[in-house]
Amino acid sequence: MAICASLAVNAQGQISGDGYYRVQNVYSGRYLTVINDYVKVNYASTSVDLSSMRSIMGFDNIAYRPASIIKIVKVEGTDNEYSLLSQGINTTTLLGGRNAHLTYYSKTNAYRCYGEDDGYGRMYISDALSTKDTGWLNTNTSETRDWYIYPVSSSDCYFGIKPQIQVGKKYYASFYASFPIKIASSMKAYIVNEYSNYYEIASLKEITDGIVPGATPVIIECQYSDVEKNKVEILDTDYSALSGNLLKGEYFCYMEAAMTAKINHYTAFDATTMRVLGTDSNGNLALVNSTDNLTKVVNKGTEYIAIPENTAYLKVTSDTPASLKLLSSRDYAAGVTEIQAEGKKADNNIYTITGVKINDSNKKGLYITNGRKYVAY
Repeated sequence: MAICASLAVNAQGQISGDGYYRVQNVYSGRYLTVINDYVKVNYASTSVDLSSMRSIMGFDNIAYRPASIIKIVKVEGTDNEYSLLSQGINTTTLLGGRNAHLTYYSKTNAYRCYGEDDGYGRMYISDALSTKDTGWLNTNTSETRDWYIYPVSSSDCYFGIKPQIQVGKKYYASFYASFPIKIASSMKAYIVNEYSNYYEIASLKEITDGIVPGATPVIIECQYSDVEKNKVEILDTDYSALSGNLLKGEYFCYMEAAMTAKINHYTAFDATTMRVLGTDSNGNLALVNSTDNLTKVVNKGTEYIAIPENTAYLKVTSDTPASLKLLSSRDYAAGVTEIQAEGKKADNNIYTITGVKINDSNKKGLYITNGRKYVAY
């Protein structure tokens, strides 16, 4: 497996303009990731709580993680000030309106990143002084201040999709990132644009141009389980949000005691009102209330099941079935017709077109009762 560290550092280890990068510590070899949006700065004591960042060993462990992607943007009119963006947050905001400084050192062919305030000293971002697989960042370790900065590319320092579900010969991933991507021709990306409680199905609408705007929760279909074979292109252009997407997304799944505060940044899973990517009892791709692919977090001794980082979920009503079979938009419409033809046990209840049960249909609109659509005037 090729890794970023195998790049020719002289050619690739420097900032070459605004864009997307990965950052690797020279001393530890670990890669920087952003795992929540908490930073507390005390300029007077030159201390920073960097609980928002963690370093991770091994390119295979970050090749598919949006948390490892940093957008670096030069601040106009400055020598070495930058905005660093990741996971929907901006370091300038976290630092109280102050920009991050990046200074290049030719001796190590690496950068040092620091924050500063008039009247106080510089606070350099350092990795933990250890060789463990994970490390906590700090501002106290001078030996670990140097960082390689690699541009994300389609070759060695690539970004790929890691599927969570296999159905037949295809693989599927629930995905949510702050940056826009263009998927490969062998892949497909979908939003969920409608669902029916009555018919127990949901519609997958394909993104036909293959471009997923930033901050857009989607379901991605892959031909391979291997992340390296599921490479996508990270785009520099901003794209408009897609209309009609019912999916929600979560950047973070984190709960741990920080140096100065309890950091609780996760979305607890509610099996009554949430559905996540999975398979139904027949092995079909579906949105389900199963917790098999979710994450456990512990908050003050209590265990919670949470939405995994950088994944999508569907908010539903409390009367939604445990499983909604996922169908293409065309099959969704055909599926409704087929279920109507087969007949569904009459219950005389009234549903909206999305399958939400209501008490009456006095308002004008399209409704379903006993498997048949009708219009109320």
